[in-house]
Amino acid sequence: MYYTFQALTGPYVTLDTQASLVTPAITGTADEGWTAPISLPPGFQFYYNGDPTPFTSLSASTNGFAALGSALTGAIPGNDLTNGGGTNRPILAPLWDDLKLLNTTNIKYATTGSIPNRVFTMEWQNVIFPTNASPTVASLSFELKLYEGFNVIDFAYTVPAGGSAYPGPSASIGITAVNTGSDQFMSVQDASIPTTVSTISERNTIDMDPPTNGIYRFLPTCPIPTDVSAVCISYSSADLAWTAPSFPPNGPVGYEYIVDQLNITPAIPGTPVATPYVTVTGLSPLTQYYIHVRTSCGMGNFSAWTTAKFTTPPFCNPPLMYVAGVYTDVNTAGATVNWSATGISDYEWVLDLTPAAPAGSGYPTQALTKTFTGLLANTTYYFHLRSTCTPCNHSPWVTVTFTTPPRCTQPQNLTVDNITNNSANMNWDPVNFAIGYQYAVDQSYNPPVAGTFTTGTTAIAGGLLPASVYYFHVRTDCDSNNYSPWSTETFTTVDPVCSKPHNVHQVGAGGNTASFAWNVVNGNNGYEVVVDQNSVVQFGEQINATGFPGYTATGLTPNTNYYFHVRTKCDVNHHSFWIDTPFYSGFPVDVPGTAFATPGKLNITAYPNPTGDRVNISIDGPQSPDAQLMLTDINGKLITYVAIIDSKAIIDLTQLPQALYFVKYTDKDNTEVIKVYKR
Repeated sequence: MYYTFQALTGPYVTLDTQASLVTPAITGTADEGWTAPISLPPGFQFYYNGDPTPFTSLSASTNGFAALGSALTGAIPGNDLTNGGGTNRPILAPLWDDLKLLNTTNIKYATTGSIPNRVFTMEWQNVIFPTNASPTVASLSFELKLYEGFNVIDFAYTVPAGGSAYPGPSASIGITAVNTGSDQFMSVQDASIPTTVSTISERNTIDMDPPTNGIYRFLPTCPIPTDVSAVCISYSSADLAWTAPSFPPNGPVGYEYIVDQLNITPAIPGTPVATPYVTVTGLSPLTQYYIHVRTSCGMGNFSAWTTAKFTTPPFCNPPLMYVAGVYTDVNTAGATVNWSATGISDYEWVLDLTPAAPAGSGYPTQALTKTFTGLLANTTYYFHLRSTCTPCNHSPWVTVTFTTPPRCTQPQNLTVDNITNNSANMNWDPVNFAIGYQYAVDQSYNPPVAGTFTTGTTAIAGGLLPASVYYFHVRTDCDSNNYSPWSTETFTTVDPVCSKPHNVHQVGAGGNTASFAWNVVNGNNGYEVVVDQNSVVQFGEQINATGFPGYTATGLTPNTNYYFHVRTKCDVNHHSFWIDTPFYSGFPVDVPGTAFATPGKLNITAYPNPTGDRVNISIDGPQSPDAQLMLTDINGKLITYVAIIDSKAIIDLTQLPQALYFVKYTDKDNTEVIKVYKR
């Protein structure tokens, strides 16, 4: 028989409360009756006694047994585990004797639990044992349980009033094979707890009730694992594996293992594991070990232990390493790590962001250095390395850490001043953590590959060409190979033949306006003007053009300090130096009418000047018949022509805004301009 036996105790639970309870029909009587074959639940496959074909039904007799896989044709009152049952073997007999039930409804069955661990239970209730006892008094109830997936058989008992002993002993408790004879049955030797079984000598004279809450359990033989071996051994660990045995329908539940230095069968439970392999750690180098393994088939059913041995190799020495260099440049960061040879040629490495040793394998290498690029700036990395003495024997992981430098910041607020025809001064704000800067001056907008190093935040460019556009490039040097992107500013050198304006002066001011005038520059192509609050013109500021030696700034904030910048435009690419004039946006004072520009023989005066509505013009001196008198704004835009009568004129300013205006007199011999301010 492919079973082992256990005598246990556990609570007896009757089927009367189960929702799945079924009461099968009985053929015959409560004394000598039997059921038709009862199918196990769909999918419930019960493997019995090593038979590769599962059983899916059974028939029950009122005489305390069930026939697996066959249809009873009689109650078979004569108990005989050795040779009885005929074609109805195998027999499962919780209490086989000439029994009697109180009525034909006392055989019931139900299925509990869920797939794949259901339990099929058949119960005999109110059993009269033996039949020569009082026919109205039940001696006991008992159950047969079949466990899905585990192929375990339980006989469970409950006895009213504690049970009794009876004269005329004749009962048998046990299970049979299909075949008959010795070793084809298991017979319980005594209806008690504890008790034993025999496969040679049947006890068919049991004369007492089994104990209440007694359980007789028959466990199918649990197969032993095979091919146990250590498949990958290091100085401190080993990967152990074995071949899983067959145990239908679902295979073993798991295994237990013990690793020690004793070549004896363990007497204690092992460590459970669900798979046919395990990794053991904490071993010592150059030591012989034994691996003991047994199969767990569930419900406390274990195979015998099987044992294999293995020996750990010597200790694998780790490498010695150091960080050779770390950098951050404009686009990426990187580092190089070196290590020394340990007498072997293979290593594994891992680069990550955690100080903990890697849990798995690393990347193989035979080099003694590793360079990384594409790293993040200002980030701490951990480089883990171990020696590979054999494919399974690695040294402990060793780790070095490094932090990439922060990204280098670009210089800000670049300015260029003191621009001459052949030189310029360059300035920028200092940058935290900089060890210096690189700068270059050229005529290309594209940044250079490298520049001149300086630790300051100023530089002087010399040897420049006059009246030429230049680009000033500067970048921060944070350490070796750690540079910021380039910052760029542009400027134009002065044309030495383009004269700057002279006699720049304020000729009028209001709360939000200010007017300026200057002497005409011979050969000019106009002027360029900037009004701001900077002492020098900044790169990118709006430049206003005017064709006349005067300009009115509007939109000013009252009572505020400003600068008026003006330069001569000689042609498209040639300009004079800027003339920078500070002023305050206050209110005007009286401005005398004065002729300026090209000197002539005429004397033109304006009064009152400044004026509120109209101004009188007086022209003294010889005049040509083609003389014209016109009024323009500060930017030279014609407002009106004015009639000259007897060397006098009246200009009506009533509809014009408060500002500086020009009165221009021309004839074939003279050109005179005077300024008039309306307040």
